[in-house]
Amino acid sequence: MFHKLKEDNWPVNYFSGYLSQNERYKSIESFKTLRCRIMVATDLFARGIDCENINLVINMDMPKNSETYFHRIGRAGRFGKFNQNVLYLKLN
Repeated sequence: MFHKLKEDNWPVNYFSGYLSQNERYKSIESFKTLRCRIMVATDLFARGIDCENINLVINMDMPKNSETYFHRIGRAGRFGKFNQNVLYLKLN
């Protein structure tokens, strides 16, 4: 998903447990500095990260519970700004 959006020149970045700590930091900075406005995310992005400039969060997996989902979608539209969230599921 991330690679396709990036290829089509969307202002996108991703946040995943597969990234190193340095790569995670760079990802967060890309949102704080307004270089990116779309986040492709996994459960790792659920808590403790405030990026008020994210307009769209694309969730790439089903959260384990409703509380985790609530916190993950709360990453977009912080502080009264407009946001949208998408849950992308691959059905087997």
